[in-house]
Amino acid sequence: MLTFQQFLTEGITKEFKDIAFEYHDELHPTFWDGDKLRPEIRKQCLKIAQNFIASFKESKPKVVDITFTGSFAAYNYNPKSDVDIHVVIDADAAYGNSKINPEEFFRAQLKGWNSDHKDLTMKGFPVEVSVQMTNIPTSAEAIYSLLKDKWIKKATLKKDPEFDHEAVVERAKELTKELKDMMASGASVEKLEAFKDRIRDARKKALQKKGEFAVENLAFKAIRKAGLLDKLKQHIKAMNTKTLSLH
Repeated sequence: MLTFQQFLTEGITKEFKDIAFEYHDELHPTFWDGDKLRPEIRKQCLKIAQNFIASFKESKPKVVDITFTGSFAAYNYNPKSDVDIHVVIDADAAYGNSKINPEEFFRAQLKGWNSDHKDLTMKGFPVEVSVQMTNIPTSAEAIYSLLKDKWIKKATLKKDPEFDHEAVVERAKELTKELKDMMASGASVEKLEAFKDRIRDARKKALQKKGEFAVENLAFKAIRKAGLLDKLKQHIKAMNTKTLSLH
């Protein structure tokens, strides 16, 4: 794991080069049998998604599809990849002219569910459930329908992807400095949690608009690989323990 100084001065380029674009010639064999999602993986993904949908106590959303996407649906998976499950919701059909902001409502529901299932894994990899609104286009590189058990969009192998390397390095440095300053100054758990939510939301929006090679997504991957998000989680856990302890 890199120190903050190593990350700022020299580590990001190496970490980013080695991990963010680790491309393979086949889909991950743990999840795929050729280009077909393994039945046990599909079954478990649907079970997870249905558990999230069931968490809506009053008004059930209209689910259009449940999809398997992200690095494990493509060729650029790595040891830090998440299992990405998207619940595709038709918010207009569910809420019509209601004053509820569907995007904010589902984000709040999802945050609570993910918090309750933060240790959820599949084949040793963390699981991340997301909500995808039908009225918001997605730029995902690969999408597999779990309900229909077939590809919606199959990934193509890219050995030399193009991206704005300087912009990614600069953004990752900015995020690193902000996090370092917050932790050093004794920022509250609430502020640290807000930082974590903000960068995750920025990453998701960037993925939706610009796809896998968006600056916010790649900068997020870089700081995650450098171990900074693990440091943040450990710091928050220690602060919570200290607050609840009585000496």
